[in-house]
Amino acid sequence: MAKAASMAFGPGFGGDGGFWIIGADGKLHWVPPWDPEISRDLGVATSLAALSAQVKDTVARTQLIGLARDIAATHTKAIQDHTRSITH
Repeated sequence: MAKAASMAFGPGFGGDGGFWIIGADGKLHWVPPWDPEISRDLGVATSLAALSAQVKDTVARTQLIGLARDIAATHTKAIQDHTRSITH
């Protein structure tokens, strides 16, 4: 089965300005802007997860990864709702 690629264009993919994509159906779809707080929190979670690799203590490293996961998980519903506009 062939996979279809999407092309995104606009002021910033996943940013707070929204963007347009050409979906697998070949049609143009508007993706509304992210909430800036979600973008900030996901950035913090990503940084924590990336920095955890530098922590030698495995317990502390595991706790940092867990904290990153918890921060990201607080926005799961909003992310699912937002990405639903991409797939539908």
